[in-house]
Amino acid sequence: MEGTEYPKTRVDEVVETIHGVEVRDPYRWLENKDDPEVQDWIKRQMEFSKSIFESFGDQEPIKERLRELSLFDSISSKPAVIRITNQDMRLFYLFRYKDDSQMRLCYQDGIEGKRVTLIDPNSLDSEGLTRLSCFFPSPDGKFVVCGFSVGGSDKNRIQIISVDTKKFLNDEFIEHVSPSIVWLSDSKGFYYVYNSFQSEENGISRGSIFYHELNSSISDPCIHSPKNRPFEITTLIGCFNQDRLIFTRTRATASDCLILSLRVHEKSDNYLLSIIENSPKLKARLRNNLLYILTQKSASKGKILSFDLKTIDEIDTSRPNIVLEEREHSIEDFIPLDDFLIFIESQNAKSIMFRLKFSSNQIIPIFGKKEIVRVSSLSSCENNNYLFFVTSSFHHPFEQWVYNPARGLSKIFSPNVALEPRKFISKQVWFQSHDGTKVPMFLLHKRNLDLSKSCPVLLFGYGGFGESHNPGYSPLHVVWNEIDGIYAVVGLRGGGEFGKEWHFDGIREKKQNTIEDLIHAASWFIENKIALNEQVGIRGSSNGGLVVLSAMVQKPYLFCSVFAGSPLADMIRFIIQPLSKYWIPEYGNPQEPDDFEFLISYSPYHNVRDRMYPSTLVHLAENDTRVDHMHAMKMLAKLQSFNYSVSNPFLLWFQKSAGHEGGMPMEQWIDFWSLELIFHLSNYKINISKRLTLLNRSSCNVSI
Repeated sequence: MEGTEYPKTRVDEVVETIHGVEVRDPYRWLENKDDPEVQDWIKRQMEFSKSIFESFGDQEPIKERLRELSLFDSISSKPAVIRITNQDMRLFYLFRYKDDSQMRLCYQDGIEGKRVTLIDPNSLDSEGLTRLSCFFPSPDGKFVVCGFSVGGSDKNRIQIISVDTKKFLNDEFIEHVSPSIVWLSDSKGFYYVYNSFQSEENGISRGSIFYHELNSSISDPCIHSPKNRPFEITTLIGCFNQDRLIFTRTRATASDCLILSLRVHEKSDNYLLSIIENSPKLKARLRNNLLYILTQKSASKGKILSFDLKTIDEIDTSRPNIVLEEREHSIEDFIPLDDFLIFIESQNAKSIMFRLKFSSNQIIPIFGKKEIVRVSSLSSCENNNYLFFVTSSFHHPFEQWVYNPARGLSKIFSPNVALEPRKFISKQVWFQSHDGTKVPMFLLHKRNLDLSKSCPVLLFGYGGFGESHNPGYSPLHVVWNEIDGIYAVVGLRGGGEFGKEWHFDGIREKKQNTIEDLIHAASWFIENKIALNEQVGIRGSSNGGLVVLSAMVQKPYLFCSVFAGSPLADMIRFIIQPLSKYWIPEYGNPQEPDDFEFLISYSPYHNVRDRMYPSTLVHLAENDTRVDHMHAMKMLAKLQSFNYSVSNPFLLWFQKSAGHEGGMPMEQWIDFWSLELIFHLSNYKINISKRLTLLNRSSCNVSI
């Protein structure tokens, strides 16, 4: 790459004084992504990046193996939905056949029933860009409300399909984000909420709730229109007795659960009843006239409460019935059955599922006690005692299970993948962070890998918004393992692995804890002589992108490569986009002097200096409406400005027809993973060709 130069980037003299501090922003002009000059800059950066990737060599061996690890019949991680019909128990779920670009909506009658495709997005869009993002079957199982997203957009086109005719109804809706729907028990209509990243859009207040009657051509009546609310996502939970609507409102660090009376006028005093307010974590479910709530309010690791909806008008919400007290480990999820409560604990970032019997108060484990596994997507329905759930581990894709307290546990779907899990090992280690806190980390590698020799290490971290990163399958880390690499998943503070305190210990002025955790994770490998400095790479997206960029800026000598997907980088101007109001409780507000002080201390963009940094790849998605493109572009421009040599390149990859969470067809995912893998490999001091030959010997066809 001798003689290669970065594309020219205009430098402006933009200086402003904020809270008495002089802040330079030479690349502010890149904030206007629709400006032709900015578009030209992106084009030139992409041309440059492509030329660099061409110099890395042939990616086809990686792509070929990724296809084997990606293209197989698979179940979605989204929960199945169960409905009771005249014939049987009808299951609705998302499924992808081997050659599908996107998941299709399927149903079957009974656990052993034949799978029937109801909606195949692949037949609706030859480019594979249309994704079925959500689905809400009617109680009688005859209609399904579906949300379609195109090119990874957060906005959904809402349509209704008849199960009998497989035809869409003519009912029309305004596109919106995070669709949430609750049907009436007679299946004649449903309530839906209008979520938006704007406080008001299309003349509708964010969080407004409407009622829609099937086959109705009249305008849907608005039954609730909140005013002057902070940014939050409203989720409908259920409807009791046709006249009480239960819903939650979720902000970055707090949630509420409320009941909306549908019998009285909006101005009545008992129109809206608050059950719980400002809970750090909250999940709600309905069963047999009872409202169950998982809350971390006054319980750092969670407790489960219940409220009798038949007496809700007289109930004292300050004295709920406690179904499950706070336990030693964090409660991740739950679902009630007739005489049982099923709940999932996160024990050191691993899932264990338990059964509580109401009549005896006996608790027994029913899944995950011996495995490093993630249990998720719990689903059931009234009138039966079957529980469906999904499991995954680092070297097992999603499997679907059914549990019945009387009949026990059965696996009902397992994919057939070209992979032998027995050849790999997943183990957990603990290291000490800067303040003495012990932080967990999963290590994934070949079972026979010699750790006494230095190995290439790739670290993943997120550490934000109370999200736990439990065991999960990815073709990317399997390939990394197959080429004798170690893949590590760090349980950074800011996540939810250990409850509220773990989350709150990595937000606002404590965000540096999250960054230090990642830095000390990398140092652990070097101190234990598992890897050299030039053999540790880091990767993270969104909030995780912020964390890896911050770690890179603070300790550049620790890493040889950095991948940041849709990252935040300018923590002083992140508030210019509408969605940023949601992030203020997590990050702080730069308009406040005290918050500004800790934000600018770690803001990656503001802390780049004239020094050598490791190779960095920043990834942007064209239709990302959550994290503004300006973060990645300004960060990249500043990195390039101080490093005239491209021996350690700083690259941009602009992904067309993709959103914040992807939404891409499978082949595009394969290209994306291949791109990142070859980027990391090219920056480690290893023989790439020799490593890639290991992939050919790894391939096999084994059912797991």
